[in-house]
Amino acid sequence: MTDMPAIGYLSDDARTGGEQKQAFEDIRDVIAELPGGSAEIELTISGGAISIPVRSTVIKIDTEADAAADDLDTIGQGNSRDGQVIIVRPVDAGRVVTLKHGNGGTGQMLLTGSKEAVLDNVELSIMLRREGTA
Repeated sequence: MTDMPAIGYLSDDARTGGEQKQAFEDIRDVIAELPGGSAEIELTISGGAISIPVRSTVIKIDTEADAAADDLDTIGQGNSRDGQVIIVRPVDAGRVVTLKHGNGGTGQMLLTGSKEAVLDNVELSIMLRREGTA
């Protein structure tokens, strides 16, 4: 994941044009990781998990094989960074997604009140923040 350039990096007279261009690309990438900074995407649960692509923050989740209900046990961490925020919501109110609390392992979700979150309304969303490997 991309980090913001350090304070003073762009204004440093020793910075080359190529380095400044790369710094602006890095800033663009960081902005794309913010909610609303990139287009909403749709992911389908597979085996109780989803994997979030690079620079994706607002995600509609669908059940595996368009089932009436499905559990989301974990969220793959390979393309996310510590502190990254994502917002998830269901694709369809007729396909209920349940976010499972503390199922163990990398990518588990630790939810408020140690309770599951049931997404059964397309107007309902939940914001999650990655912390470490949990």
